[in-house]
Amino acid sequence: MLRFTADLRSYARRTGFVRVVQVKVTTGDRLISCHGVLLPNVIKIDVEGFELEVVESLEQTLRGSDCRAVFVEVHFGILDRRCNRYAPSKVASLLQAARLRARWFDASHIAAIRN
Repeated sequence: MLRFTADLRSYARRTGFVRVVQVKVTTGDRLISCHGVLLPNVIKIDVEGFELEVVESLEQTLRGSDCRAVFVEVHFGILDRRCNRYAPSKVASLLQAARLRARWFDASHIAAIRN
C-alpha cells in the first residue's frame, strides 16, 4: 500500500472534512498487462495535476501501434502548487518520443495523434 494524497486541500479547508485513504498504486502499463485489458486505441487523461506521472506510467502502451490518440487535460495551477511547472512540456515530449504528433489545441489540452 502507498499513501497517496491528491490536491484536495482546498476542499478539506472549505468543508472541514479530512480523511486519509490508502490506495494501491500501479502503472498504466502494468494495469493493462496484468488484467488482460485490451490495448486502448484512444486515451483521455484528466488527473488533476498528475499528468506527467500517468504519461510516464504508460510508456509501453503509448509506443504501441494500437494507441492512435492521447488527449491530456493539463492543470497548470495544481502543477505549479506541486512545484512541477515543467510537467506540461515533459508530457508533450514523452508523447512525441512515443511517435505521436502532440500539439496544444487550446490553453489546457494536448492532443497527440499517431500518423
